[in-house]
Amino acid sequence: MSVWENSTFGELVIYYEKFSTKGREKLKEIQKEFDWTIEQLDWLIACIGFESQFKPRARNRISKATGLIQFMPLTAEYLGTTIDDLLEMEDYEQLEYVKKYFKPYAHRIESLEDMYMAILMPRCIGKTPDYNVFSSYKAYKQNIILDLNKDGKVTIEEATARVRRIYDSGKSLN
Repeated sequence: MSVWENSTFGELVIYYEKFSTKGREKLKEIQKEFDWTIEQLDWLIACIGFESQFKPRARNRISKATGLIQFMPLTAEYLGTTIDDLLEMEDYEQLEYVKKYFKPYAHRIESLEDMYMAILMPRCIGKTPDYNVFSSYKAYKQNIILDLNKDGKVTIEEATARVRRIYDSGKSLN
């Protein structure tokens, strides 16, 4: 594990080595712009690990979600790009769009769950762990893999469980 090269913190950042040198610089920029702690940055990195396995060229064959945080086509357009353009970007270039995406949510994120909900379902930021994430049957069916106890609903706790494992694994490596 690499040491975060920031004299203010001097702490370890999880999965630092998964990013290019320019990607690491962009992560520092995101942290600074949003005034995030190292822990908040770690939450973002764990979410990226879950969504794309740190691969900027990751693409969901069904939904066409693309990139580090699996941008949906309409989201990419809203941010001033396309999923095809995102597919061609290096991590540091795509992290600029991650930063744009998080701008409206950045100061509301107080937990790993909030960070992941900002990506999956922003209306769920700040809700309790037992909150049902998907109100429609169609959305539930598209995300049924997240229903860990197979009770017909996906709670924030269930939706975030795999992200939490990535985060915990990263912390244990530090």
